[in-house]
Amino acid sequence: MPHFAIKPLADEPGIRDALSELLIETVASGGSVSFMHPLSPDDADTFWQDSLGAAARGERIVLGAFDGNDLVATVTLLLKLPPNQPHRAEIAKMMTRLTHRNRGVATALLRAAEQLAIAHGRTLLVLDT
Repeated sequence: MPHFAIKPLADEPGIRDALSELLIETVASGGSVSFMHPLSPDDADTFWQDSLGAAARGERIVLGAFDGNDLVATVTLLLKLPPNQPHRAEIAKMMTRLTHRNRGVATALLRAAEQLAIAHGRTLLVLDT
């Protein structure tokens, strides 16, 4: 199985652009991630600016998987949920580049998200598909 470097993402140079490209590709290929095709680069950028801002506030963790220097997949772990659900986190915006599907990157991302959920005291993960 190929090795992918997985790390939490922040709003750093190039990251939002790479995430936006991935989101646009996912939507264009029929991915159901809350957007309609065609998705404009500006709308994609606005989404990631907001999402990475929420990550900076500790409300979520946006993970990226890298093949070398290329961002090839992402998943978001939502941590800010209603007060009656402190044990729960939600998996959102799971996306993998078409060129990297069926190579184990999504599995690696989910395992990393599970470990981060545990580290944040979450014992229940949910995924809306």
